[in-house]
Amino acid sequence: MAGDQIIVLTRTQLVCVGDAIEAFLRLEMAGLSAQTAHWYRVRLEALGEWLGPGRALSTVLEMELDEYRAALAGRARKDRRKLPRISAFTLHGHVRAVKRLFRWLYQRDVLPADLGRDLKLPKLPRQGRKGISEGNLAAILSAAQEGSIRDYALLRFLESTGVRRGGIEGLLLSDLDVDLEDERLRRRATVREKGEKSRTVIMSREALRALLAWLEIRPEIEDQHVFLGRSPGQAWHALSAGGISGIVSRYKKRLGLRGDCSPHQWRHRWARHHLHQGMELSQVSQLLGHEDVGITVRFYGQFTMDQLQESYDRFH
Repeated sequence: MAGDQIIVLTRTQLVCVGDAIEAFLRLEMAGLSAQTAHWYRVRLEALGEWLGPGRALSTVLEMELDEYRAALAGRARKDRRKLPRISAFTLHGHVRAVKRLFRWLYQRDVLPADLGRDLKLPKLPRQGRKGISEGNLAAILSAAQEGSIRDYALLRFLESTGVRRGGIEGLLLSDLDVDLEDERLRRRATVREKGEKSRTVIMSREALRALLAWLEIRPEIEDQHVFLGRSPGQAWHALSAGGISGIVSRYKKRLGLRGDCSPHQWRHRWARHHLHQGMELSQVSQLLGHEDVGITVRFYGQFTMDQLQESYDRFH
């Protein structure tokens, strides 16, 4: 299935596993962000390698998907090759991708049954996702404030909004209202994440000050992206998602920090911090851009006993 021609799959076609995956990625991922499409591609290509990309899809059995899940969890049968051990969160993502693929194949009448319907999602650790440590976050912000007006503005925006990396990458000057008289409106911005989905985020006063400082010295070029970058001797251009991650990685390396400091860890920390400070779960969910509050509960709704006791003592 090559080229731009959209081919409608039917149950009567002899479809191989690799072709089914490519059709899913091309048709079901259309309109979504490149990051989301890549996320599914990595996980489904791993499944394709396991089953055999040239194998007839009609020969795949439900029990094989269970075996694949077991192999990912490090519990493969002796007669099947084991896969590298992965975390519960990574396993959860792989299983979600498999379930979505086979649900799509069933809905498109490619398969007579949804083979992934009963595939169980693994239980996630009760502590949820903590995110970057407060110490690492403070160290990176302090170093950026002393070293780069652009970096400090970007990191303050990341720290105070809980935005995804793609939201910063696609942020345009027209998405800001920094010239309005009302400070509440100046502290809002429109971001687009996961394709063309847009939402409003709120930044802190410190983030607004840092952003205004960057806008004062931002090069005046035709490109309207807020955050720009350039290589030595090259022209200014929109900062890519990889460039955003690279900024955080450079500070981590320079400061000799340990632990995961990636941009998405800042988002996890944002959620944990605001929940711990007493913000309602539904409000956190809306500000994070979750379509379902259940997603917020799954990743951030579980607290340590120390957190629960502190909250109890505050309200009792």
